Amino acid sequence: MPATQQAFIRMQNATAATCCIRLYHWNGALWDRAGGMESFSWVLGLGETSSNEEIIHFDSGVESLLVRDYWWASLSPIGEPTSVNWYASAADPALPATWDENKLESRDAGASLIFTASESGYQVNLNSGSKTFEWRPMGGRMSVPGCNFTNVFVLMLENHSFDNIFAFSGIPGIAAATSADSNSYSSGGQSFTANVSSPSPESMPTDPGHEFLDVVEQLCGQGEQYFAGQYPAVNNSGFAANYATSNSEKTGLPSSAQVADVMACFNTAAQLPVTYALAKEFAVCDHWFSSMPGPTWPNRYFIHSASSAGLDDGPTSDQMAAWAITGLEFPNGSLYDRLDTMAAGTWRIYHDPAGPEIGKLPQVTSIKNISMLEVCSLDDFAADLARPYPWRYTFIEPNFGDTLNNTYQGGSSQHPMDGVAGGEDLIKHVYEAIRNSPLWNESLLIITYDEHGGFYDSVRPGQCNAPGDRPAAGLNSHGFDFTQLGVRVPAIVVSPRVAQGTVSQSVYDHSSVVATVLSWLGLGSLTARDANANTLAALVQGPVRSDCPSTLPNPVAESVATVAASAVRPATSDSDLLRDHGNHWGFLSITAKTDYELSAQTPADEARIRQRLASIRTVGQAREYAIEVRLRAHAYRATHPQFGHAVVNPQ
Repeated sequence: MPATQQAFIRMQNATAATCCIRLYHWNGALWDRAGGMESFSWVLGLGETSSNEEIIHFDSGVESLLVRDYWWASLSPIGEPTSVNWYASAADPALPATWDENKLESRDAGASLIFTASESGYQVNLNSGSKTFEWRPMGGRMSVPGCNFTNVFVLMLENHSFDNIFAFSGIPGIAAATSADSNSYSSGGQSFTANVSSPSPESMPTDPGHEFLDVVEQLCGQGEQYFAGQYPAVNNSGFAANYATSNSEKTGLPSSAQVADVMACFNTAAQLPVTYALAKEFAVCDHWFSSMPGPTWPNRYFIHSASSAGLDDGPTSDQMAAWAITGLEFPNGSLYDRLDTMAAGTWRIYHDPAGPEIGKLPQVTSIKNISMLEVCSLDDFAADLARPYPWRYTFIEPNFGDTLNNTYQGGSSQHPMDGVAGGEDLIKHVYEAIRNSPLWNESLLIITYDEHGGFYDSVRPGQCNAPGDRPAAGLNSHGFDFTQLGVRVPAIVVSPRVAQGTVSQSVYDHSSVVATVLSWLGLGSLTARDANANTLAALVQGPVRSDCPSTLPNPVAESVATVAASAVRPATSDSDLLRDHGNHWGFLSITAKTDYELSAQTPADEARIRQRLASIRTVGQAREYAIEVRLRAHAYRATHPQFGHAVVNPQ
């Protein structure tokens, strides 16, 4: 039997900047027996050598002669502006047998070894022989102070206002509604008043309106209308009135007794224990607003591009047709386009595969240059983070549930028509994977919601900078100028450098994510919106905490009443006609775009796909096409496990 030995290593930073240096070691024999690799991380000042020795394991003896030791490393400036670049090993991080090789031998057993990282490469200095390995430049240079992170993760959920999630959390210092807040409205010649209350239903009986015109009434009062270029005065008085009367989401109207549900707030600690635990441990942003007063699609585009390319409402069939083949193109490109100017492999996208097949279409893949074929399964997230992870920016999408039946059931997005347990489980999974990975000490996790979903909020949104990117005509249905923020939404910022119990009252919107990432990497701005947005770096300034929980509480299971209520909701028939606008057209555009990506991409392929889209009239036809293409994509990824930005296992 080979003998398992130990050596002791320290790391020296030979660059001209404070850097985070990560080192991964893989030994075939130890991998087979222990089921894992060894990883080490240091943050060192210029010229500094780590003081503590790390233990590294290897096999020696005759039987280990054919066993190799493989190494993978990365170097990331951190904290202060510098001319030092980001670097990583050139080998595929998912294939250890392709990593840099330098074998540990018997003479290294018990030795104290000093490895070195410089801008030209990293040295594995063994008693049995030293080797220097060249870096692959990752591009970008830190241009602003205080960016104490090397990896940014973003999880965006669906359709809840800040007050709906946090008003009754009891978190000290937040700006929150109380039971004294109310909305009054008239219906059928009678006047009604709905007060803020708690707890909130786990799911809503009907989907509160959140299209552009719904939000005008919610923010400005019953009966208020929008005239191009002039948003009415905002007073947050029309949420109850709109819920009582608007059927824009085509799920029916609530009963008179249910209208007040749109004013209700969760008992956060009891109903949302995962969210509550994170909010108490890290930072709550109580002035984070959706980027425009409207629905999901334009608001999600702002987190990717600090713009919606002019889209100000749910996409229509005609609008979708314009980007169905190549994806929506932003005048100044997307965050992902800008990251690609540094180097390949700087970003990654995950989606939650748990839930309905129709909910597995990541919304972000509607954007040009982002393919569903390169989206990774969240089932692999924790394992991926345990290995070398060179991707600087990671965006995570939930499963959107049953989007065609307008129930959204079975997903993890926390859509109001679905329960909240799936989203709580998703948050827990994402946090625990990052928390227990080698990246934790230098990570930044942002959890937010795309828009308010029609729920009441007490803080009036203010004005903002229009993107100013002059998008092409055709996507702006209302003449909206994008100078009005949308309703406030929940946001939690997680990092071991965030002080426990922080409440930030700085104004943010989704473009703050773009501003944070691009300023960190010295990549300028995309639009006037992110150029003027507050970044999140100021929240990540403390020392690394050692008291951050490694696990979070379990979600609360859905109640029997919630499951029963979901079961009796009228289901959409496959023979029902699709309405002219809404989420389903956006997801069909993703389906068509993926269909084209799977084809030879000839003019004949485009014509075939457009003809197929034009023939879709019913819910059943849409479902058939979406699932057909989704399964073809699954089969493609099964035979192409490495594609673009993703090293994937198909789900």
